[in-house]
Amino acid sequence: MKGKSEGPGPGLPFLKLEGAGNDFVLFDFRTQDGPKFTAPMARFILDRHRGIGGDGLLILRTNSAGRVVVDYRNADGSAAEFCGNGARCAAAILLGEEQGPITFHLMKIEVVARRTGGSIAVRVGVAEERPMPELSRLRPRPAALIKAGVDHWIVPVGDLNGLDVSGLAQPLRHHPWPGPKGANVTFVEKRRSEIRIRTYERGVEGETLSCGSGCVAAAHWALAGSRGPLQVLTEGEELMRVWLDDSGLYWLEGPTAAVYQGFWRFDRRVPGWAAEARQTARRG
Repeated sequence: MKGKSEGPGPGLPFLKLEGAGNDFVLFDFRTQDGPKFTAPMARFILDRHRGIGGDGLLILRTNSAGRVVVDYRNADGSAAEFCGNGARCAAAILLGEEQGPITFHLMKIEVVARRTGGSIAVRVGVAEERPMPELSRLRPRPAALIKAGVDHWIVPVGDLNGLDVSGLAQPLRHHPWPGPKGANVTFVEKRRSEIRIRTYERGVEGETLSCGSGCVAAAHWALAGSRGPLQVLTEGEELMRVWLDDSGLYWLEGPTAAVYQGFWRFDRRVPGWAAEARQTARRG
């Protein structure tokens, strides 16, 4: 893992991680107090030009019962109900060199995680198909609306190469049917022994190289009641595996990596920097 620190000085230590191309900034406050990250602060940190840059923010804390809880923020600063690859990246840190299993919560969803060879597998729970309105006049027309922690419109296509994901996703991304937050849009190409997906993610408001919940939602649709495992090829050219266990709960497996570590320093550009810098100094 490469160090990327500007040297000693005040600041919050962080890790940059990626899971199958999804990248995350992680702050670990399990053994010390940490600031409350407002939406503007999270958005600034995840800005690829002015901040560290990432698809999401992971914040590890220990609750009053001594259990690990992971808060998650999208690139636009909003809270998300779940993130599959974020759960796997957090699990990689929580597991350390252990095989597991371990249990923690990402937002309100209980996650079980373990190492499987060189990969991290997480149990992410159920996926369910939600009722859909009449969308026969909408192009592209989705085949299903599936909740796998978060909502995904599933759009089958013959070939994902050259697809205008951002342009085609817009009518569905902001469709009112899933609710005020809208939904992700996952395009699925079926192959002989696997499926390939490309996902437009809400909160990022663009296509990402991988989407863990999109892998689960697409696999749920493609498996059509079978248990799998099913291989899912992401836009980042990583192979993920999705399967149902004996309890009817989905598992998601794939690679993770720590990219670099450093220190985040509050400065005058960061919204809310003054108050949080003072609080952090007092805690120290």
